[in-house]
Amino acid sequence: MQVTVALSLLPFVVHMPLWAEGLLLLPVLFFRSSVAYVQHNQSHLGVFWSRPLNFLYDLELALMSGYVTALWEQHHVNGHHRHYLTPKKDPARTRDLRTGRDVSRWHYVVFGNLTVLRDAWRIACAQAAEGRADPRPRAVAQFAVACLVAGALAWRDPIAFAGFILVPNLLVAWGVWHISYDHHLNLPMTSHMSGSHSHLSARFNLLTFNIGHHAAHHEKPTLHWSLLPARSAQILPKLAPESVHGELPRSVTDAARAPERVA
Repeated sequence: MQVTVALSLLPFVVHMPLWAEGLLLLPVLFFRSSVAYVQHNQSHLGVFWSRPLNFLYDLELALMSGYVTALWEQHHVNGHHRHYLTPKKDPARTRDLRTGRDVSRWHYVVFGNLTVLRDAWRIACAQAAEGRADPRPRAVAQFAVACLVAGALAWRDPIAFAGFILVPNLLVAWGVWHISYDHHLNLPMTSHMSGSHSHLSARFNLLTFNIGHHAAHHEKPTLHWSLLPARSAQILPKLAPESVHGELPRSVTDAARAPERVA
């Protein structure tokens, strides 16, 4: 993550010709493609025990993804994860409640990006109204600081801001919804074992921080991402056959024989 931030901010501190910025943009876009998965994991299980360190890390994630972690946490963790088996309540559902049919991928991507902040704030307000910890001050603080830093970068170098902050963030935002569209599509959705597609390819999961082990993730949302493959191996016999794609590597199958690691 620190390499991603450093490469993205390099044009703001070092004068570079346009051709050099163009070359730099290639690794920046590659590394930024994984930021959404890093932020997803952060929203479930903070990297640091310290709140100030997590706040600083969340600021980096906001600049590199365009999403504020505290709001994404409400939308994804308290919205989608709590209600994904009940589409009527799921803010990330693919189903159109009026027609009973799934919307197109493009509709899902566009509508999701246009409504994510609204729905996240609505969920945060509902949580506060229930008497639980109010997440709104943290969300507002993160949003305000991220906007101030982004504004300072835009003032410093508008062209670099557009090329290394704004455009990559728009691509990340598009990618988040593009990938998530398939996670629960055309499944029985009756339990954790039949509600998520599990893509077991080692290559895919290397690039996405094991997001392909989606059934295991929904069953144990706070399980560290590195332990999800072993959990998939343990629950594989229970998964709906139509939800399993690809095969687990032999090393992962062997890891399933150590259940104490993921209990």
